Amino acid sequence: MNYTSLQHAEHNENTCNYLASDRNKHNDWVITTAFYASLHYLRHKIFPSIINVATFEDYCTQESIYGKKHKVMHNLVEDNCTDDIAAAYNQMLDISFTARYSNISMVLKFQNLLKKD
Repeated sequence: MNYTSLQHAEHNENTCNYLASDRNKHNDWVITTAFYASLHYLRHKIFPSIINVATFEDYCTQESIYGKKHKVMHNLVEDNCTDDIAAAYNQMLDISFTARYSNISMVLKFQNLLKKD
């Protein structure tokens, strides 16, 4: 099935909410799905209403971009969104990379913050 960016965002958000409902488990995936929901919501916002190309993937093909798509999206958000949206997106990107690739202790800190609620 081909998702639109909005459908993909909603799917990721629903997955995030489902995973978050089982508190203190799989928080690396809560962070990851939250980030990808934001990424797809922003793709929906940018394409085609701000950049007159149907989708992000079409844009990458048109511009001959075949790698480093997170960097491309980062630049598009910086150039086409408000400062507060760009800052929040960049923070989500950094946290998701940390949760996925670098440091499980960040996930454990996140779990401890959830326990305080």
